Amino acid sequence: MSASLPTLDVVIPCYNEQDDIAGCLDLLLTQRAELRRIIVIDNNSNDNTPAILSEYEPRVDILDVLHESQQGVEYARDTGMAHARADVVARIDVDAKVQPGWARALREYYAAHTDV
Repeated sequence: MSASLPTLDVVIPCYNEQDDIAGCLDLLLTQRAELRRIIVIDNNSNDNTPAILSEYEPRVDILDVLHESQQGVEYARDTGMAHARADVVARIDVDAKVQPGWARALREYYAAHTDV
């Protein structure tokens, strides 16, 4: 990450997202150099989401997998936001398809617009 740009954490609340979580993480990981942390909050999934996250976590050093037992996206989101430590925190849904350059564009925007 460039020292002159703000750091970026991405918060992703999830519940029963076995069909989309790997794709979401893979797209973000193509922008790994621009990210400080990827924070995924499992909100009591009862499908294969926890197993998929367990496969990613040990091999992705910037991935933090958290668990929020209180059901509801707002609780999962808040848990992730409380864990984030970057200058800028982006919250996305699991089915978001981040485009190439997305993370860099966010960092550049906030570097240029320090009043936001």
